[in-house]
Amino acid sequence: LRETPLYCKYRRARFLSSAESEALFLHHLSQGDLWGAIRDDKVLAVACFAHEPWDTRNLGHHCSRLKTFRACKNLDIDVLTTLFSQIIVNYPEMEFQASVDCNQTLLLQALQKLGFQILDCKLSYFVTPNYKPSRSISRRYQVREMEDADRQDVLRIGKKQLAIMPARFSADSDLDQAETLKIYLEWLGRATQKSSEYRTQVVSSELGETVGFMTYKFLEGLQAIGRLVFGCGLAGVEPEHRGSYVELLLQSIHLDSELAEGAEFETSIQNFPAHRVFEKLGFPLVASSYFLKRRLELPGDT
Repeated sequence: LRETPLYCKYRRARFLSSAESEALFLHHLSQGDLWGAIRDDKVLAVACFAHEPWDTRNLGHHCSRLKTFRACKNLDIDVLTTLFSQIIVNYPEMEFQASVDCNQTLLLQALQKLGFQILDCKLSYFVTPNYKPSRSISRRYQVREMEDADRQDVLRIGKKQLAIMPARFSADSDLDQAETLKIYLEWLGRATQKSSEYRTQVVSSELGETVGFMTYKFLEGLQAIGRLVFGCGLAGVEPEHRGSYVELLLQSIHLDSELAEGAEFETSIQNFPAHRVFEKLGFPLVASSYFLKRRLELPGDT
Protein backbone atom coordinates (compact mmCIF):
# COMPACT_ATOMS: atom_id res chain seq x y z
CA LEU A 1 0.00 0.00 0.00
CA ARG A 2 2.99 2.35 0.06
CA GLU A 3 2.11 3.54 -3.43
CA THR A 4 -1.42 4.51 -2.39
CA PRO A 5 -2.52 7.93 -1.08
CA LEU A 6 -1.79 8.59 2.58
CA TYR A 7 -3.97 11.30 4.08
CA CYS A 8 -1.75 12.98 6.69
CA LYS A 9 -2.58 16.52 7.75
CA TYR A 10 0.92 17.04 9.17
CA ARG A 11 2.40 16.15 5.79
CA ARG A 12 -0.06 18.56 4.20
CA ALA A 13 1.16 21.23 6.64
CA ARG A 14 4.73 20.49 5.46
CA PHE A 15 5.65 19.56 9.00
CA LEU A 16 6.37 15.85 8.45
CA SER A 17 8.45 14.31 5.72
CA SER A 18 7.10 11.47 3.60
CA ALA A 19 9.09 8.96 5.68
CA GLU A 20 7.77 10.43 8.94
CA SER A 21 4.20 10.27 7.64
CA GLU A 22 4.69 6.57 6.91
CA ALA A 23 6.15 6.05 10.39
CA LEU A 24 3.11 7.76 11.95
CA PHE A 25 0.80 5.53 9.88
CA LEU A 26 2.63 2.39 11.06
CA HIS A 27 2.47 3.58 14.66
CA HIS A 28 -1.31 4.03 14.40
CA LEU A 29 -1.61 0.54 12.93
CA SER A 30 -0.05 -0.85 16.10
CA GLN A 31 -2.57 0.84 18.42
CA GLY A 32 -5.56 -1.49 17.99
CA ASP A 33 -7.13 -4.37 16.06
CA LEU A 34 -5.90 -4.56 12.48
CA TRP A 35 -8.26 -5.66 9.70
CA GLY A 36 -7.58 -6.04 5.99
CA ALA A 37 -9.38 -6.63 2.71
CA ILE A 38 -7.29 -9.19 0.83
CA ARG A 39 -7.82 -10.63 -2.65
CA ASP A 40 -5.44 -13.12 -4.31
CA ASP A 41 -2.85 -12.45 -1.58
CA LYS A 42 -2.95 -8.72 -2.33
CA VAL A 43 -3.87 -6.28 0.42
CA LEU A 44 -6.51 -3.90 -0.95
CA ALA A 45 -7.28 -1.96 2.23
CA VAL A 46 -6.39 -1.90 5.93
CA ALA A 47 -8.27 -0.47 8.89
CA CYS A 48 -7.28 -0.28 12.54
CA PHE A 49 -9.84 0.20 15.31
CA ALA A 50 -8.72 1.07 18.84
CA HIS A 51 -10.63 0.97 22.12
CA GLU A 52 -11.85 4.38 23.34
CA PRO A 53 -11.64 4.28 27.16
CA TRP A 54 -12.94 7.83 27.74
CA ASP A 55 -16.08 7.37 25.64
CA THR A 56 -16.61 3.86 27.00
CA ARG A 57 -16.53 5.15 30.56
CA ASN A 58 -18.82 8.13 29.92
CA LEU A 59 -21.34 6.52 27.57
CA GLY A 60 -21.67 3.27 29.51
CA HIS A 61 -20.93 0.87 26.62
CA HIS A 62 -17.91 -0.24 24.63
CA CYS A 63 -16.65 2.25 22.04
CA SER A 64 -13.99 1.80 19.38
CA ARG A 65 -12.61 4.38 16.96
CA LEU A 66 -11.05 4.05 13.53
CA LYS A 67 -7.41 4.85 14.25
CA THR A 68 -6.15 4.77 10.69
CA PHE A 69 -7.16 3.59 7.23
CA ARG A 70 -5.54 3.12 3.83
CA ALA A 71 -6.73 1.62 0.56
CA CYS A 72 -5.61 1.05 -3.01
CA LYS A 73 -6.53 3.59 -5.66
CA ASN A 74 -9.77 3.18 -7.62
CA LEU A 75 -11.10 0.60 -5.19
CA ASP A 76 -14.70 -0.50 -5.53
CA ILE A 77 -16.88 0.68 -2.66
CA ASP A 78 -18.17 -2.90 -2.17
CA VAL A 79 -14.71 -3.92 -0.96
CA LEU A 80 -14.88 -1.35 1.81
CA THR A 81 -18.47 -2.09 2.81
CA THR A 82 -17.59 -5.80 3.01
CA LEU A 83 -14.51 -5.05 5.13
CA PHE A 84 -16.34 -2.84 7.63
CA SER A 85 -19.38 -5.12 7.69
CA GLN A 86 -17.15 -7.97 8.88
CA ILE A 87 -15.68 -5.78 11.61
CA ILE A 88 -19.14 -4.73 12.81
CA VAL A 89 -20.42 -8.34 12.81
CA ASN A 90 -17.48 -9.44 14.94
CA TYR A 91 -18.21 -6.81 17.59
CA PRO A 92 -22.02 -6.70 17.98
CA GLU A 93 -21.85 -4.89 21.34
CA MET A 94 -19.56 -2.11 20.15
CA GLU A 95 -20.28 1.50 19.20
CA PHE A 96 -18.01 2.46 16.31
CA GLN A 97 -16.63 5.93 15.70
CA ALA A 98 -14.48 7.39 12.94
CA SER A 99 -12.74 10.62 12.02
CA VAL A 100 -12.57 10.77 8.23
CA ASP A 101 -10.59 13.31 6.22
CA CYS A 102 -12.94 15.17 3.90
CA ASN A 103 -10.84 14.01 0.95
CA GLN A 104 -11.58 10.35 1.74
CA THR A 105 -14.93 10.38 -0.02
CA LEU A 106 -15.05 6.62 -0.76
CA LEU A 107 -14.45 5.76 2.89
CA LEU A 108 -17.09 8.27 3.94
CA GLN A 109 -19.64 6.80 1.53
CA ALA A 110 -18.90 3.23 2.66
CA LEU A 111 -19.35 4.07 6.34
CA GLN A 112 -22.59 5.94 5.69
CA LYS A 113 -23.95 2.94 3.76
CA LEU A 114 -23.36 0.89 6.92
CA GLY A 115 -25.28 3.25 9.19
CA PHE A 116 -22.54 5.64 10.33
CA GLN A 117 -23.93 9.13 10.92
CA ILE A 118 -22.02 12.41 10.70
CA LEU A 119 -22.08 14.20 14.06
CA ASP A 120 -19.61 16.99 13.37
CA CYS A 121 -17.07 18.43 10.96
CA LYS A 122 -13.74 19.57 12.38
CA LEU A 123 -11.25 22.08 11.01
CA SER A 124 -7.58 21.81 12.01
CA TYR A 125 -5.08 24.65 12.16
CA PHE A 126 -1.35 24.09 12.62
CA VAL A 127 1.31 26.62 13.62
CA THR A 128 4.98 26.45 14.60
CA PRO A 129 6.92 28.55 17.15
CA ASN A 130 8.38 30.75 14.38
CA TYR A 131 4.88 31.86 13.40
CA LYS A 132 4.33 35.63 13.26
CA PRO A 133 0.82 37.10 13.70
CA SER A 134 -0.65 38.58 10.53
CA ARG A 135 -1.45 41.75 12.46
CA SER A 136 -0.20 43.50 15.60
CA ILE A 137 -1.92 42.44 18.82
CA SER A 138 -2.30 44.65 21.89
CA ARG A 139 -1.26 42.83 25.05
CA ARG A 140 -3.79 43.47 27.83
CA TYR A 141 -3.83 40.11 29.60
CA GLN A 142 -1.42 37.85 31.44
CA VAL A 143 -1.17 34.18 30.44
CA ARG A 144 0.33 31.67 32.89
CA GLU A 145 0.14 28.08 34.12
CA MET A 146 -2.95 27.23 36.16
CA GLU A 147 -2.52 27.13 39.93
CA ASP A 148 -4.72 25.31 42.47
CA ALA A 149 -6.53 28.56 43.29
CA ASP A 150 -7.58 28.94 39.62
CA ARG A 151 -9.27 25.55 39.24
CA GLN A 152 -12.76 26.55 40.40
CA ASP A 153 -12.70 29.58 38.08
CA VAL A 154 -11.67 27.32 35.19
CA LEU A 155 -14.54 24.90 35.91
CA ARG A 156 -17.00 27.80 36.20
CA ILE A 157 -15.90 29.34 32.89
CA GLY A 158 -15.84 25.90 31.29
CA LYS A 159 -19.43 25.21 32.31
CA LYS A 160 -20.62 28.41 30.64
CA GLN A 161 -18.56 27.73 27.52
CA LEU A 162 -19.65 24.10 27.19
CA ALA A 163 -23.32 25.03 27.46
CA ILE A 164 -23.12 26.93 24.16
CA MET A 165 -20.13 25.34 22.39
CA PRO A 166 -20.93 23.06 19.43
CA ALA A 167 -19.20 19.70 19.75
CA ARG A 168 -19.53 16.15 18.49
CA PHE A 169 -21.69 14.98 21.39
CA SER A 170 -24.04 17.95 20.89
CA ALA A 171 -25.43 16.36 17.71
CA ASP A 172 -25.72 12.88 19.23
CA SER A 173 -29.40 11.89 19.28
CA ASP A 174 -28.68 9.39 22.07
CA LEU A 175 -27.72 12.21 24.46
CA ASP A 176 -29.72 15.18 25.65
CA GLN A 177 -28.12 18.55 26.40
CA ALA A 178 -27.82 17.88 30.13
CA GLU A 179 -26.00 14.57 29.52
CA THR A 180 -23.67 16.19 26.99
CA LEU A 181 -22.78 18.99 29.42
CA LYS A 182 -22.20 16.46 32.22
CA ILE A 183 -19.80 14.41 30.05
CA TYR A 184 -17.69 17.42 29.09
CA LEU A 185 -17.62 18.85 32.61
CA GLU A 186 -16.38 15.52 33.96
CA TRP A 187 -13.70 15.51 31.27
CA LEU A 188 -12.66 19.06 32.16
CA GLY A 189 -12.57 18.14 35.84
CA ARG A 190 -10.17 15.27 35.17
CA ALA A 191 -8.10 17.26 32.65
CA THR A 192 -7.40 19.99 35.21
CA GLN A 193 -6.23 17.61 37.94
CA LYS A 194 -2.52 17.53 38.74
CA SER A 195 -2.30 13.86 37.77
CA SER A 196 -3.72 14.51 34.29
CA GLU A 197 -1.68 14.23 31.09
CA TYR A 198 -3.15 17.62 30.19
CA ARG A 199 -1.80 20.94 31.33
CA THR A 200 -3.84 24.12 31.63
CA GLN A 201 -3.03 27.74 30.83
CA VAL A 202 -5.16 30.51 32.32
CA VAL A 203 -5.47 34.13 31.27
CA SER A 204 -5.90 36.95 33.80
CA SER A 205 -7.33 40.44 33.35
CA GLU A 206 -5.59 43.64 34.35
CA LEU A 207 -7.36 43.29 37.73
CA GLY A 208 -5.91 39.82 38.25
CA GLU A 209 -9.19 37.96 37.62
CA THR A 210 -9.08 34.59 35.86
CA VAL A 211 -11.10 35.18 32.69
CA GLY A 212 -10.14 32.25 30.44
CA PHE A 213 -8.31 28.94 30.09
CA MET A 214 -6.98 26.38 27.62
CA THR A 215 -6.04 22.72 28.15
CA TYR A 216 -3.30 21.11 26.07
CA LYS A 217 -1.02 18.06 25.87
CA PHE A 218 1.62 16.50 23.63
CA LEU A 219 0.03 14.53 20.78
CA GLU A 220 0.83 10.88 21.43
CA GLY A 221 1.21 9.70 17.82
CA LEU A 222 3.66 12.42 16.86
CA GLN A 223 5.55 11.99 20.13
CA ALA A 224 5.98 8.28 19.31
CA ILE A 225 7.90 9.16 16.14
CA GLY A 226 10.02 11.79 17.87
CA ARG A 227 8.09 14.97 17.02
CA LEU A 228 6.69 17.13 19.82
CA VAL A 229 3.47 18.98 19.08
CA PHE A 230 0.90 20.36 21.49
CA GLY A 231 -2.70 19.51 20.81
CA CYS A 232 -5.02 22.07 22.34
CA GLY A 233 -8.15 20.67 23.98
CA LEU A 234 -10.96 22.64 25.57
CA ALA A 235 -10.75 26.42 25.85
CA GLY A 236 -13.09 29.05 27.21
CA VAL A 237 -13.17 32.75 28.05
CA GLU A 238 -15.61 35.06 29.77
CA PRO A 239 -17.90 36.76 27.19
CA GLU A 240 -16.78 40.25 28.22
CA HIS A 241 -13.13 39.25 27.73
CA ARG A 242 -13.23 37.75 24.23
CA GLY A 243 -10.01 39.55 23.38
CA SER A 244 -8.16 37.41 25.91
CA TYR A 245 -8.64 34.39 23.62
CA VAL A 246 -6.26 35.94 21.11
CA GLU A 247 -3.49 36.27 23.67
CA LEU A 248 -4.21 32.79 25.02
CA LEU A 249 -3.73 31.35 21.55
CA LEU A 250 -0.57 33.30 20.86
CA GLN A 251 0.96 32.27 24.16
CA SER A 252 0.05 28.62 23.64
CA ILE A 253 2.11 28.51 20.44
CA HIS A 254 5.23 29.18 22.49
CA LEU A 255 4.49 26.74 25.31
CA ASP A 256 7.75 25.06 26.28
CA SER A 257 9.16 26.45 23.03
CA GLU A 258 12.52 24.85 23.80
CA LEU A 259 10.75 21.49 23.32
CA ALA A 260 7.59 21.93 21.25
CA GLU A 261 7.83 22.11 17.48
CA GLY A 262 4.25 23.19 16.86
CA ALA A 263 0.69 23.48 18.10
CA GLU A 264 -2.52 22.12 16.63
CA PHE A 265 -5.94 23.70 17.12
CA GLU A 266 -8.97 21.65 16.13
CA THR A 267 -12.54 22.84 16.53
CA SER A 268 -16.02 22.29 15.17
CA ILE A 269 -16.85 23.96 11.88
CA GLN A 270 -19.81 25.48 13.74
CA ASN A 271 -17.55 27.29 16.21
CA PHE A 272 -17.60 30.53 14.23
CA PRO A 273 -16.07 32.78 16.93
CA ALA A 274 -12.97 30.55 17.11
CA HIS A 275 -12.59 30.43 13.33
CA ARG A 276 -12.83 34.22 13.10
CA VAL A 277 -9.95 34.50 15.59
CA PHE A 278 -7.86 31.88 13.74
CA GLU A 279 -8.38 33.72 10.46
CA LYS A 280 -7.64 37.09 12.09
CA LEU A 281 -4.31 35.72 13.31
CA GLY A 282 -3.50 34.07 9.99
CA PHE A 283 -3.34 30.50 11.34
CA PRO A 284 -2.86 28.03 8.45
CA LEU A 285 -5.83 25.70 7.89
CA VAL A 286 -4.39 22.24 7.19
CA ALA A 287 -7.28 19.77 7.31
CA SER A 288 -10.99 19.19 7.61
CA SER A 289 -12.55 15.95 8.79
CA TYR A 290 -15.93 14.41 9.58
CA PHE A 291 -16.65 12.72 12.89
CA LEU A 292 -19.03 9.77 12.47
CA LYS A 293 -20.69 7.31 14.79
CA ARG A 294 -22.47 4.02 14.20
CA ARG A 295 -25.08 3.73 16.89
CA LEU A 296 -25.02 0.71 19.14
CA GLU A 297 -28.33 -1.15 18.94
CA LEU A 298 -29.38 -1.51 22.57
CA PRO A 299 -31.90 -4.06 23.94
CA GLY A 300 -35.43 -2.76 23.40
CA ASP A 301 -34.55 -0.61 20.38
CA THR A 302 -37.05 -0.73 17.53
